[in-house]
Amino acid sequence: HLQIVATMVIGLGHSAVAHREYPAATVSRGEVPPEEVPMTVLIEELTREAAKRAYEAGATVILPTGSIEQHGAHLPVFTDTLVVSHIAREAARAATARLHVAGTPPSVLVAPTVHTGVSHHHLPFAGTMSLPATTYIDVVSDLVRCLAGHGVARVLILNGHGGNEHPNGTVVQRLVHDEGVHVVLARAGYRTLGREAMAALGTYDQIGRANV
Repeated sequence: HLQIVATMVIGLGHSAVAHREYPAATVSRGEVPPEEVPMTVLIEELTREAAKRAYEAGATVILPTGSIEQHGAHLPVFTDTLVVSHIAREAARAATARLHVAGTPPSVLVAPTVHTGVSHHHLPFAGTMSLPATTYIDVVSDLVRCLAGHGVARVLILNGHGGNEHPNGTVVQRLVHDEGVHVVLARAGYRTLGREAMAALGTYDQIGRANV
């Protein structure tokens, strides 16, 4: 998942960001010169000036979307959010290591994860917290508008919960086609992105919900 998401992010910003390529194996072993890798890719850890510099330099932003819903008797209700947050952060670090030019801001940033998703179908189970689809769409749309308003040119909405898939599609339709927001906007689920790679490994058919 990490390498596939990182590759998508690189493709999203490849034509607009000056970059230096490092072999994927080198990146995964942590052999990229440490002085050339930014300290953080998390927007929440940046100052306003650091965020401004990164946006102006053309950083791509990943906006993860998760959920708070039951995952059976053996997993926490935060599972979807934990997983998509981890994948987004590690993918951003891998992509930044491959694209980064020494002395410049991070090439890829991760916005704080949208924790609560559209999970009404799990409300009979304790611990589940859900937003109406209309509210969720408004929230995610406003977050993308904030990024675009500050000069972010490319945003990837990375989803970790099935109930958010169609609402995320509505966000893209609304902002790009209805409003013409000046941002390159894409949305995808990490499981969908990894389908071909997992099928090649013979593992895709084994994926299901972890709430049995």
